[in-house]
Amino acid sequence: MAESAQQADVTRGGEGQRADTHPSVQEQVRQFQKNPALQPLEQHPLRHVHHGQTGAMWAGVTCAFVGFVVGGISVVLGPNWWLFTIGAVLVAAGLVIGKVMQMLGLGIYQKK
Repeated sequence: MAESAQQADVTRGGEGQRADTHPSVQEQVRQFQKNPALQPLEQHPLRHVHHGQTGAMWAGVTCAFVGFVVGGISVVLGPNWWLFTIGAVLVAAGLVIGKVMQMLGLGIYQKK
């Protein structure tokens, strides 16, 4: 009986009521913004582009894909090591092309 009386006291807002310990959403956002550990590592302004759909990404991935196809065909044909080397160079060139285009401002980060 005492337990149900205490339960009723809590629901009516009496002495037994616990203070709400959860911060509001606005307070959580303020805490997030103040905490340096929760901030992004790089302070570059991001463009409104999602999933890396940029010119740098398309050029780099396309070049690397062509390199993998050329390398795969060279293995099936023999193996033809000269053609395989050309494919490997194309894959490496795709990485370089993507990074250079990103540095020129065509990637996800805006050029400063």
